[in-house]
Amino acid sequence: MIRLDQVSKQYSPGRATGLFILQDISLAFAENRFTCLLGPSGCGKTTLLNLIAGFIAPTSGRVLFQDVPVDKPGPDRGVIFQDATLFPWMTVLDNVRFGLCQQGLSHEQCTAVAQEYLDLVGMLPHTAAWPVSLSGGMRQRVAIARILALQPKVMLMDEPFSALDANSRERLQDELLRICEIRPVTVVYITHNVEEAVFLAERVIVMGPAPDTIHADIHLPSKRPRLRTSREFTETTALLRAELDTLPCCIASSSRGVHGL
Repeated sequence: MIRLDQVSKQYSPGRATGLFILQDISLAFAENRFTCLLGPSGCGKTTLLNLIAGFIAPTSGRVLFQDVPVDKPGPDRGVIFQDATLFPWMTVLDNVRFGLCQQGLSHEQCTAVAQEYLDLVGMLPHTAAWPVSLSGGMRQRVAIARILALQPKVMLMDEPFSALDANSRERLQDELLRICEIRPVTVVYITHNVEEAVFLAERVIVMGPAPDTIHADIHLPSKRPRLRTSREFTETTALLRAELDTLPCCIASSSRGVHGL
C-alpha cells in the first residue's frame, strides 16, 4: 500500500554539511498491517511519517501510495498527533462532523456517521462535551473517531498516547487494537516505548541515525492481543531493547551534518 523507493531527506541541501535526516530508505508497508517505528529521539521517525502524509517532500527518491506518487496530504492518509488537536470551540460531535461536512455530506449524514464512530471509541455519551472538559485519553478517543469517520486507508500515528498516564495508555492501546479488528486499516505508529511496540505491532522497524537509518526490521508473532506478563512478551521486549542498545546517539555532528529530527 505504501512504498518508499530510495528516499532521502536532507535539510539545507547544497551545503557541504547539509542535514541528512533520512538517507536511501526503501520500505514497503502492507495493507491492513500494524507497523511501529521505534527508535531514539532524532532518528527521523516523524520525518518519515510526514513524508508518507505528504506534509513534506523527499530530497530524492519517491514515496508512493497505492503506486501513485505522494505530493500532498489527503483524506486517505489520516494523521493522529501526540496532541489531540481538537477544535476547542466545537463540541465533541461537531469536531467529528467537521471533516465529513467538508466532504459534502448532508447534516444528517454527518451526524449519523459521527455518532457511529464516537460509539466505536466509547465517546457517544459525550457528544455535547467541550474538549476542555475531557481528559487527555478522552480527547485522543475523539481524535481517533474524527480520523476513522473519514474512512482513511492508512492511519499515521505520532506517539498518540505518550502524554498519558500508564493506565490510560494501556487502556487506549487495548482500544486501538479492538478498533483495528472491527475496522481494519493500515497503521504506521511512532513510539519510543518498547513495551508499546511489542504489544501493538505486527512489525517493528528500529530506526537509527542516517545513513544507516533502518537498523532492524522485525516481524513479531502474529497472535494479538499479547499478554504483557507472558514470557514471549518479555523475551521480545528484551530483543528490541538489545537492538536499541547498539544504536549510536542520533543527535551527533559528522561530515554529513547533524542527524536528527
